[in-house]
Amino acid sequence: MPVEFTAARFDAAEFCRAVRELHDDTWFTALVPAQLVRLVEFAETDTDARDALRRFERILVGGQAIPDGLVDRANELGVRVTKTYGSAETAGGVVYDGTPIGDTEVRIVSDGQIELSTSSLALGYLDDSGMITPWSFSTEDGRRWWHTTDIGAVNDGVLTVLGRTDDVIVTGGIKVSLGDVDRVLEAAGVNAVASWFADDTWGQVPALVSETELDRDAVRDLIEREVSTEARPYRFVTVPELPRLSSGKIDRRAVHGLVANVES
Repeated sequence: MPVEFTAARFDAAEFCRAVRELHDDTWFTALVPAQLVRLVEFAETDTDARDALRRFERILVGGQAIPDGLVDRANELGVRVTKTYGSAETAGGVVYDGTPIGDTEVRIVSDGQIELSTSSLALGYLDDSGMITPWSFSTEDGRRWWHTTDIGAVNDGVLTVLGRTDDVIVTGGIKVSLGDVDRVLEAAGVNAVASWFADDTWGQVPALVSETELDRDAVRDLIEREVSTEARPYRFVTVPELPRLSSGKIDRRAVHGLVANVES
């Protein structure tokens, strides 16, 4: 019997209530990190929630970078988590905890770009005008490959995702990874998202969007010290709430729109 999830948006308490109504069996679920964060925070103070999450044989987590320490926090609660990597093009995760599953193969090509080959790979993009599919997919020696927009490294057969090529901007001829900026902010407990805006002189210039006013000088100094001088944000935008997709992930396109249309 299906169990109804009644909340309009993801809610940790409602999720755990629904899990408790599942009949006894072997259960799995797939979440994005933002959802797991809410569940772990809730379960750390609620024993019923903790017991509910322990009912899952495995919780698969993917779709975006996983915050440092989140999996360890879940494990400490007795919650079994597997980090997954994949996409709609691969019909979901095809790399578990860095290791390809099934007939999946992973390779790193020029500039660290990740490419994937698997039997669940899509044939192409529906209603594509012929511009995206040929660039994104190729066939070599009978295997089809998808050229992701992620960069990474493979060591001893284990894949590590380092960022995204489309998270990299070029400011004054210097490449800046917005993903690196986000990771530094997260580690420092700064609730903000890195983005960029166009500039006639520098091309693309870093910016930050946050839900609260930031100590601009302190944040700039932090990013310059931990990332680079070029990564220092030159525009700060404060909004009531960071725009998110229905999955809970940050809506990067909406964030960029906010930055592009607001003067610092």
